[in-house]
Amino acid sequence: LGGAVVVSRPDDRWGDVPVVVTTVPVSLQRVRTEVGAVLGVEARPVEVVVVESIPFLASGKPDRIALSSRVTAQSQ
Repeated sequence: LGGAVVVSRPDDRWGDVPVVVTTVPVSLQRVRTEVGAVLGVEARPVEVVVVESIPFLASGKPDRIALSSRVTAQSQ
């Protein structure tokens, strides 16, 4: 996936669950299959969120806090 970041989202059952945030539309099933094959079924994301752009920190790293907040707010 070009331009993708994995963040966590709170979940009542599991505590936190992985969510893929990407600038490229991709099916959840495809991501779950590929991640599950490499990292195991426990690592499969529960959702794919497509955004126009991924915010970055001054250091050049993705702003995971902003993305996680956005994903959490969107799921409520």
